[in-house]
Amino acid sequence: MRLVPAPRGQQRVPYALIFGAIAILAAAAAWLRISWTTGWIPALCALRSLTGIPCPACHSTRALSALLTGKVGAALAFNPLVTLVALGSAGAALGSAVRRLAGRGILALEISAREETVLRAATVLAVAANWIYLLAVR
Repeated sequence: MRLVPAPRGQQRVPYALIFGAIAILAAAAAWLRISWTTGWIPALCALRSLTGIPCPACHSTRALSALLTGKVGAALAFNPLVTLVALGSAGAALGSAVRRLAGRGILALEISAREETVLRAATVLAVAANWIYLLAVR
C-alpha cells in the first residue's frame, strides 16, 4: 500500500477533498443543530427509538458537534469511530487542498487485492468494535 502522485492529465475524482468537505459540513450542521436547541436533542436513531439499543452511528451528531467546538475527548466518548473518520477526512481534505493549491496534483492510493481484503475486514472490525463500545456505555 502506498500513496503515489496520480498521473497528470488523467481525470480523477478528488475523494479526499470531497469526503473531507462532507465531514466538515456534517460537523457544522451538527453544531448548528445542537446550538439552536436548549440542550435537549430528540433521538434520531430508529433502532434506538424502537428497541433502546444504539446503532453503530448513535451519538454521531453529538460527536461531530463536540469535535467542531474543539472537545476531542468528548467527541471520542460520544462515538469514537465517527470522530476518527471525521478527523481523518478533514486531514485528507486539507492535504488534498494544499497539494492542489501548490499545483502538485492529487495523490492516489495503490493497494493490492490482498490489502483491499484486509482493509475491508478492518473496516468491519472497526464498526463492530465501535458498536460494542456504544452498547457498553449506553
